[in-house]
Amino acid sequence: MEWQDEAGPSNGPNGMASSNGPSSDLYRSDYHALENDKTYIDSVVSDPAKDMDGTQNAHITYLVTTKSNNTLFSNKEFRVRRRFSDFVFLYNCLNNEFQACVVPPLPDKQRLEYIRGDRFSTEFTVKRAASLTRYLQRIAHHPLLKRSKYYHTFLESGEWNAFKKNNIARGGLIVDGGILDGLSDTLVSAFTRPPQTAQEFQEVKERIDRLDVCVSHIEKVLARSVRRQSDLVMDYQDLSQHVGQLEVLIPSLEQEFSKFAGGLQGLAINTAVLKEKLDTDYVSSLKDLMHYLMSVRALLKQRDQKQADYEGLVEYNERAAADRQTLVSGGGNGILRNKLEDIRGINHEFSRRERLQKLEERIESLTGETDLAKTTSEAFDEQTKREINTFDKIRAGEMKETLKTLTSGQVDFYSALVKDWEAIYDALGE
Repeated sequence: MEWQDEAGPSNGPNGMASSNGPSSDLYRSDYHALENDKTYIDSVVSDPAKDMDGTQNAHITYLVTTKSNNTLFSNKEFRVRRRFSDFVFLYNCLNNEFQACVVPPLPDKQRLEYIRGDRFSTEFTVKRAASLTRYLQRIAHHPLLKRSKYYHTFLESGEWNAFKKNNIARGGLIVDGGILDGLSDTLVSAFTRPPQTAQEFQEVKERIDRLDVCVSHIEKVLARSVRRQSDLVMDYQDLSQHVGQLEVLIPSLEQEFSKFAGGLQGLAINTAVLKEKLDTDYVSSLKDLMHYLMSVRALLKQRDQKQADYEGLVEYNERAAADRQTLVSGGGNGILRNKLEDIRGINHEFSRRERLQKLEERIESLTGETDLAKTTSEAFDEQTKREINTFDKIRAGEMKETLKTLTSGQVDFYSALVKDWEAIYDALGE
């Protein structure tokens, strides 16, 4: 890849600046060190091949070719074969290791190909290879994710399966909770007051939503274009066949009809190539981008939850402080409470002092928790800003590359078109 990432890092193993972490000066030096890192990792996923064909365990493996100047690798170029479940394992590992980062998502597994049984087709596996290439490139351009030992082992190790088993056996992998976790989050949110969202993050949410709508619309339009191009390919082939039949019916123009039919056949082939480039390199990239936007939304939701935790503790602390003030001023002894204490033979003043002491202890505990929640929320805010910045740069570089690829495909198509038909025109002129 030609484009360079310049996104900033964070402290801590999870991409979070800890309250007990290094000083701000050291943090800034770490930030600039990672920002100016000149190491690169360039991976390409290709050559899908079916393994264990004819058995229930049949699956597709992909060739992962990596070039890097990172000294942590044994060689500058290396190759391994991985199946899709290996990519899933890597994704889960990164999610657990970097919980405050936007971990790039994998291509969606809930696709019609799994229902129709077409997941071994060439069309499907080629598209998946392109999406997996984008997945690895997004990791490579993230200043924190690209330093993960799981990522490095995935790219280079010949003992990957043993590495996976050891990590699962040690409990080093926590698989996503899926729909149940999502349901519990929804239920909790339903009974929780929405947090105050800073204007900066509100603008990010709105920008992400607008981008999602725009990308979704472009993807639908181009998907229709791909379907129409498929129809055109068949029409050109059909037309070429029928024009070729005119050679027999009109022998005097045999060569002319033959050349024109050949031109139509070439047009069909070039249109099919253009259609594949558009579908594989661009339409698929738009779908992958929409999934990436969902990951950004998930991080923003996580940020809102940190803010909600802090605001909830502040509210509890204020209530406890108000109750203490009421007791100090002589209030808080209702008629019912007094009657119950009289029945039990409890001294009212002693009861009041005991409640006041408990409130003091509760306020002290809540104050500590509130301060910690505030520190966590502020640190998460800063990390979220860095992640959004990183995402923007990865997205911009990725979209620029896909546009260049799309443009190159158009140039190749029309250049071949002009060359072929000029030759036919000259031949007809003779």
